[in-house]
Amino acid sequence: MTRTALVLAAHGSRVEPSTNEQLGGLARRIAERNLFDEVTAAFHHGRPTFATVLDTLTADEVIVVPVMTSAGYYSEVVLRRELARNRRFHEVRTRRTVPIGTHPQIVDLVSNRLERLAQEYDLDPERTTVAVVGHGTASHADSRRATEALAESLTRRRNWGQILAAFLDEEPVVETILQRANEASVVVIPFLISGGPHATVDIPMRLGLPCTGAPVPPFLVFIDSRWVVVDRAIGMDPRIEDLIVDIAMRSIDLAPMELETVR
Repeated sequence: MTRTALVLAAHGSRVEPSTNEQLGGLARRIAERNLFDEVTAAFHHGRPTFATVLDTLTADEVIVVPVMTSAGYYSEVVLRRELARNRRFHEVRTRRTVPIGTHPQIVDLVSNRLERLAQEYDLDPERTTVAVVGHGTASHADSRRATEALAESLTRRRNWGQILAAFLDEEPVVETILQRANEASVVVIPFLISGGPHATVDIPMRLGLPCTGAPVPPFLVFIDSRWVVVDRAIGMDPRIEDLIVDIAMRSIDLAPMELETVR
């Protein structure tokens, strides 16, 4: 009888334990659904690594879901290369799906989150700029596409006064958001998986926001005569778990060559 394992693959961190623990907790919750024989997390920076995770499993078939926002350097180059270094790589059927950030329901997840923030902070959507912040990297041209696609999808819904895309490591950078924003209030959505320092420290700091005093996002600050809300990373939303399971389950009946288009 074929045994199937699910691997949640993420960048991880050597200096921020909570980042890896976040994914570990996600793997444990999915394991409790009893949909797969084994469920584990794997990291570029952390244990087990991409290069050793297959060797920790006993399953005959392994579904690898990149818990990343975009098809970029880590999902397309690093993950593929490191998985091939496992001793069991040629002994198991490995299925690598598209990154979770490309799931079509991401736009619904973000839209619902924006509606909640508007209600919580009494924001007028038609007078609010929404800035979607991705990581971006010069190492892979596709890295920015998921962020731009999300911003375009939100724009087509016409629920908000203005939609912007910005990046941590590419142009237009985070620092330009408040200069480009045309509306009376601004909501910043970190299009990131980890709830670590990028979302909680780097983005607020690079926006020039003063210390909020809040222990965790969302942060609310009045600056330059308008309210600015910096939300938590989208990976902190509990519905991410459902999207991961959806991608993994839909990959089971597909041939390996079809997996790159799984949504």
